Amino acid sequence: MNKLKELWITNNCRVFEWDDYLEQLDEMFSDHVGRYAVVTSHNDGWDNAEVLGGFEIKETRDIVDTIGTDSEWNITIKQLGKRLYDVRLSDHDGVSDYRVGITNHYQEL
Repeated sequence: MNKLKELWITNNCRVFEWDDYLEQLDEMFSDHVGRYAVVTSHNDGWDNAEVLGGFEIKETRDIVDTIGTDSEWNITIKQLGKRLYDVRLSDHDGVSDYRVGITNHYQEL
């Protein structure tokens, strides 16, 4: 099965659409459950802050739950390599770009 290389998601949708998005997230990130995501950005939020952080991926939806804000948003995820992704978040604060790398161990964060 070919994995998705690009995914567009919005949380401003109907339940059945959200379920489809979650299935697509599963297809893209199921191999990474149990690993760790390292997130960097040079334009996070309204103040274009720099971000360096990380989290354990316990479910595939952790990617959008962690990066997405508490408002309406659109997210585009592009796979750059086996464990490297660009994530673009558009919300009421503007556009934020993130680089997400997947690691095997929390000490690599």
